[in-house]
Amino acid sequence: MSVAVKDDNILGGLDDLDIKWRGFFNLKEYSLGFKYALKSLLNKELPESLFAKRVIDDLAYGKALLQAEYDVKKETASLYCNWVSSKFGLTVTALIDSKDKVTEFACRKVQSAFLGADETAVGADYLKEDDKLSFYARYARGDTAAEYRLDTKDLDSIVTISQNIDEENVFSPSLSLKSGDLSFGWLKKWSGGSLESKLKVGEKLSLTLKEDAKSGAWVVKADIPVESGKKTKIGIVREITY
Repeated sequence: MSVAVKDDNILGGLDDLDIKWRGFFNLKEYSLGFKYALKSLLNKELPESLFAKRVIDDLAYGKALLQAEYDVKKETASLYCNWVSSKFGLTVTALIDSKDKVTEFACRKVQSAFLGADETAVGADYLKEDDKLSFYARYARGDTAAEYRLDTKDLDSIVTISQNIDEENVFSPSLSLKSGDLSFGWLKKWSGGSLESKLKVGEKLSLTLKEDAKSGAWVVKADIPVESGKKTKIGIVREITY
């Protein structure tokens, strides 16, 4: 089961809290479950959605995850597919629903020991919500990695250099070649958790805290605007396992 507590306006009080439960049970090779909002439960309404998922360990030289979900309120059905093949170094992900057809698609190819690199990767991803198709290439050698990403909607290119300072710290500045916008990322890892921060100069600071616990994991996300007068956004997700 997972419990998600999300407050998009941290100054808005408890009335703004959106609490959701996601429970499931296993039936042979399938997991069946539901997602319920606290407000719907108190009003004796139907659950927000019902889902079923299955993991197939051997499908076309890879491992696949299939999850079908029905949104009760929107009356739409969706299918999420994720296929990973270590044999081919290939990952394919797709999200399809009965209303908008293909809403997300991603493909990634990884290859080791190519052009003197420890690892190279090329890929593409598509998000219908943003009407955005992006292509990227990544080259990693030693403690340094470089990534180039092209956004076909804005025709913007972003270059990111990631440097492993040590086993616990990764520094990753990014530059937009079109606008000149700068951002700086920092990933701090420790046993059982991590803190990822990203500063977009002149706009906002984004923080993602992940912490494992015996009974489940915490994920806390916050967007803190740089400009005064704008409100901080925060989201909390608690995964409860039993």
